[in-house]
Amino acid sequence: MEINEKKSVLFIAPKANGHLIKTVKIAKHYLNNGYKIHYAVQGNAFDFFHETPSPHTYLQSSFFGYNYKNLQKLNKIKKWYLEWKDRKFENRFYPRKKEIENILQLHKPSHIFIDVFCISDFLFCYEYASSNNCQIVGISPFFPEVKDSVIPPLNIYDFPGKNSIKHWYNKNKKDRKKNIKQKWIFPFRSDKQLISKAMRKLNIPTKHMPIYWNKFPIFQELDFWYLQPKELDFQEQLLPKKHIYKGPMIDMEIKEKQDPRLDYLLKLKNKTPNSKLIFCSLGTVVLQQVNPEIVIDFFNKVVQLGKENPTFFIVINASKLIKNKLKSQSINVMIFERVPFLKVLENADLFITHGGGNSYLEAIYSETPMLVIPPSNKWDYNGNAARIVNKKIGEKAEFYSPVFKLLESIIRILANEKMKNEIKKVKEESIDSYLNDSTKIIL
Repeated sequence: MEINEKKSVLFIAPKANGHLIKTVKIAKHYLNNGYKIHYAVQGNAFDFFHETPSPHTYLQSSFFGYNYKNLQKLNKIKKWYLEWKDRKFENRFYPRKKEIENILQLHKPSHIFIDVFCISDFLFCYEYASSNNCQIVGISPFFPEVKDSVIPPLNIYDFPGKNSIKHWYNKNKKDRKKNIKQKWIFPFRSDKQLISKAMRKLNIPTKHMPIYWNKFPIFQELDFWYLQPKELDFQEQLLPKKHIYKGPMIDMEIKEKQDPRLDYLLKLKNKTPNSKLIFCSLGTVVLQQVNPEIVIDFFNKVVQLGKENPTFFIVINASKLIKNKLKSQSINVMIFERVPFLKVLENADLFITHGGGNSYLEAIYSETPMLVIPPSNKWDYNGNAARIVNKKIGEKAEFYSPVFKLLESIIRILANEKMKNEIKKVKEESIDSYLNDSTKIIL
């Protein structure tokens, strides 16, 4: 296919694999329609580009307007001084502006997709987009989080109702305290002040003044896609103008490296009467959320469940750091550093998951009920767990749950035929309808 040089799509994204994976369906759509694709990535994303080869540039400059230095181990005065210096306008604004502008001039995109973690790069894309009839779209792998709605914040495990007022009150109070503290500690250099200063400097219309999702500015009057199906939300939320649900965006055609050990375990499982396959994976960032000793202790509980229940065949997917600290202790438990995820899910009777936005969608696609263990209340894990429980396709537990409680939950889920029927229905509504209709990702 002859490619028109003027037709080019740029993705500006973080190195987070869960965020990058969400762009694959969009990228394939544009590639199939004759566009060129390029990624500008904040940080090294070697694993993603190894499995999904695409032209890419690693950004050397830092985010502008948020996400400053992690200086926890320094004394207060030195920590304050270094962050104060890092927040100096010239240190972040001009290097980032120059790097983004260079990429725009080099690739001349007709469409720019900016991940929510990099969303302040909208500031540096605005002039180019306005002058070149270029479409800018913000994208988020999370469900919408509309302030003060009847739906709780994403980091809360709860359901729509009166409690949402209390949850939002507490969240808003915490955010106000943080903003006041920032203005007091870093006068004229708080996150919001820096973003406002940049908007004035770049002559960006006030109609784009941002609202904030946690620490990320969401610029108003900007097309914004939530890469989750509205059918899985508690109810379709009343979103800001130009914000829409855009579906699950999971790619089920990923080529996975096979592992002979897994094939052996599956054959052994199939020869064992009344056997069940349990897949346990807690995502790639769990060690950023939870103390490693707590994670190791949880995986050891899962190993113990396999040892004490020979009809449970357990596949554990863990990072190298965790894997080296675990011992399977029985032939029906195998621990992998990297496993063919989709293949395991297709054969699994239960998925023990952290509730990440891609993992639980892939489980629904594979019709695998879930036991969700949210690692923290920082992002969307609790909100996803609540939606899974609300749809009656899984249960929630905790890292600290004792072995007997985990066993009770596992037995209950494995015996729940109604849950299996529910997950089939949810799959048809929220996954199949999108996968079978490629027009849903067209601008």
